[in-house]
Amino acid sequence: MGRVSHCLVSRVLDYAETVVQLVNSVHAASSTLAVEFLGKVLPSKDEWKKLSLGIQSTALSAVLGQLSWQQDIDQLLSSACDSPRLESDDQLLLAVWSIHILKGTIAPATTEGEQQEEEEGVVDGEEEETCKRALLLQSEHVQMGLLACASHVACVELLLKHSLMTEGSKTSLAHQLQHFLDASIAAILASLSRSQKDRLCCELLRRSMEEGGELALCLSWLTGHRHLRCWQWPHPLASTELVSSACNGLLNETLTQTLQAALPYLPADEQSVIASRMLAELHGLTQSSGGTSLAESGRRPLSVLTSVVSAQALSTEGLLQCLGHLLSWRESDIYLFSGCLEEATSSVVLFNHAVVHFLAAAVTHRPTDLWQEHWDFVLCSVVAWIQSCTEQEGSKRISRRSQLLLVPVSALVVAIAEVLPYKEDYTVQDVIVIDSRYDEWWELFATEAYTLLLSIFVNFAEGATGDLLATSSLQALCRAIGGAPADLILEYLCASTVSAAGTSAALVDASEQLERLCPLLLAPSRHAQLLAAHILSGVVAYVGQHEQTSSAEDVNAHDDIIRKPPQPLCDVQEAGGSTVQLVVETTVIGEEQQQLLQLDGQVARHVLAYLLSWRLLLQLIKHSASEVKAEYVSYLKELRLVDSLMLLLLRLLPNSGEVQGLYSIQKLIVIPTDACDVIMQVAVTLYSECLRCLPAMVRQWFNQQDRRTADYMEKVTRQLVSEQLCKEEIQAVKHAEKQLDGMTVKARVVAREVMATYSIENISMELMIHLPINYPLLPVTVETGQRVGVSTSQWRKWTLQLTSYLNHQNGSIVDGLLLWKSNVKKHFGGAEECLICFSVLHASNYQLPKLTCRTCKKRFHNVCLYKWFSTSAKSTCPMCRSEF
Repeated sequence: MGRVSHCLVSRVLDYAETVVQLVNSVHAASSTLAVEFLGKVLPSKDEWKKLSLGIQSTALSAVLGQLSWQQDIDQLLSSACDSPRLESDDQLLLAVWSIHILKGTIAPATTEGEQQEEEEGVVDGEEEETCKRALLLQSEHVQMGLLACASHVACVELLLKHSLMTEGSKTSLAHQLQHFLDASIAAILASLSRSQKDRLCCELLRRSMEEGGELALCLSWLTGHRHLRCWQWPHPLASTELVSSACNGLLNETLTQTLQAALPYLPADEQSVIASRMLAELHGLTQSSGGTSLAESGRRPLSVLTSVVSAQALSTEGLLQCLGHLLSWRESDIYLFSGCLEEATSSVVLFNHAVVHFLAAAVTHRPTDLWQEHWDFVLCSVVAWIQSCTEQEGSKRISRRSQLLLVPVSALVVAIAEVLPYKEDYTVQDVIVIDSRYDEWWELFATEAYTLLLSIFVNFAEGATGDLLATSSLQALCRAIGGAPADLILEYLCASTVSAAGTSAALVDASEQLERLCPLLLAPSRHAQLLAAHILSGVVAYVGQHEQTSSAEDVNAHDDIIRKPPQPLCDVQEAGGSTVQLVVETTVIGEEQQQLLQLDGQVARHVLAYLLSWRLLLQLIKHSASEVKAEYVSYLKELRLVDSLMLLLLRLLPNSGEVQGLYSIQKLIVIPTDACDVIMQVAVTLYSECLRCLPAMVRQWFNQQDRRTADYMEKVTRQLVSEQLCKEEIQAVKHAEKQLDGMTVKARVVAREVMATYSIENISMELMIHLPINYPLLPVTVETGQRVGVSTSQWRKWTLQLTSYLNHQNGSIVDGLLLWKSNVKKHFGGAEECLICFSVLHASNYQLPKLTCRTCKKRFHNVCLYKWFSTSAKSTCPMCRSEF
């Protein structure tokens, strides 16, 4: 964790606790002296500014469209901004020191009942004002300290939410700091009375209108805090002042930011007043004012209206009026539709940035209120903006202006895809808006939009830097492409070759895509790693479905046919091999090891790449023909590659045996989550795929482990995987009625058993397959029921063959039942019916016809022929009459 260790943090807290005791003892004698003492031990205003995260958080909020902040954007466009990080270890300790002192003096430890009474407002406000803490809360040092710490945690939370704390050790420390500050601020807020909370929030609102920036972020975070929601906020006087400033004052940057932060919490009537004022601002703008002037004047009211739309506070009439203004400006040069980003001024770029954010909010929150002309404008514009961002296609670095515009454009693509979700056989009920717009998007615009985004991603991700703007745009781009249909991605990668030259040429093209995209599994951006895996999943599935079986010269010296996986996948596994070995050597199975991945981002990146490459390899095996699958399995066995994988997975699986919300790779691209949780999720799904695709190999490895490892593996398998795998196997049997035609199958999910009955004429044969509770680590058991027409040795041979197939050849229950059916069918299929009783099986002893006439070659049951000889008093064949 760098210089700041847990021991050092503990020492700082101990010293802070000593100061708290001194302040409280001084306060008992004189509140004035206590205030003066706090002024000496708490940081000054200049020292608080050193806790700031600088341009990072405000610039990120501007890029995301949360706050309008042109100064930071201009700086981002002019030069690269360093990766977000906390300023220094000393300032981290200063924050811990300060918040602990504030918590100890303002919110001393109370009983659970007393704290609940304070949270519910049981203590009267006037009485609370007379308490001994009132003077402390009025102190400028205390108020400044609370707001500074709240601003700090708001900034850290924003950066962590968007995975922009890039250094591993600082990321771990930032998580700890964020939780510590949040809990401390919550304790302080819970101890305040209503009047004290009002005073604090009014002070924050006033300072936000004066300074903006991080204080506006703090305003947004603090007003949404659970300990302020129960009060009327903003205070009527404060909200009145805010509305008055919006209606009568100059709409500058700080006021715009404050309006965006406070709007969700204002009363509905005041939201309507502000919306009307912003619409009036837009109405006063005309095309004759010129593109640059229009951009400078229109960006701020449009940014505020975006927040109004997101808060569901803009009337339908107001929404249509705003959209009408946007459409009326199409003939001007204000929109960047012609690939002229580098020639445009920063004001014009920022105006387009604000317009796209507004359209994304409108599509997300008010899709049914948009008219056809509005949808035409949205769909045509989003493709035009993407085309403008591809002006440097072929280059591995796109311009910073393109990166800035990609963030809202990608969000708009995500919003459209959510309103018009892709379905192969959709109905009107599947979409939110009418089907004509669905057809218009997916048939006319979606292919071009996603194709352009894919080309940007492939070129951009290879050379993307780690600065804030590049990281933000790459994340937004990954989320947009993550919603693309799999067949559309495959079409972009391989279909052109398929249509032109056939399957063999398409396989060559797919192999080239593997070579190009597999290195992205090692990209510094976690979102790029996940998206590369998502894209490659379709490619490896295509390769698996069309690969040919090996020829005779591929047989090695041991007469085993092996097939090596694609070299790009092997390269990724080799690149992460040393890191995986380090993790295995330095950790113990069954202990909490998630902190290890949090402390070093390089370790997390290589481990994730290793897991994703294995996931792709299993998908390749899954989609391959049975002969090719056996060749891949032989390769894995020969090099014992599964051993290192299982040792790593057992260290990454949650030792609690519980996973909250297991997501697919495609879903992990979209939802915000930290690297540690992503690795855990991928590890769980990969472990499930291993047991699903290679159960016999994993079972063999399990049987070779020591008692402790085997017990832990059995526990996590039973808790995480077995129930789902048993359910899948039994459900597959239920859905295989056509394949199992001629058999009666009863599948019981709860009992984990399948009973199959095969009938011939009026005779039935039964078989029962039972899955263990920790399936597939323990072998499947096969029990026989009624047996007719088959010798004991033959029946035992079939049973052993089925058991071996299920337990040692990675076979499914459906395939096992088909094997058993095939054996029975072949056995009885070649048997002729007895021409005496005209049955294949005898009605009493269920035997097949075994006695054969040497002349006509017809077969008869022993019992039937004996009865024929007895009743006819002859020993001749019933058919040809020759001597038997």
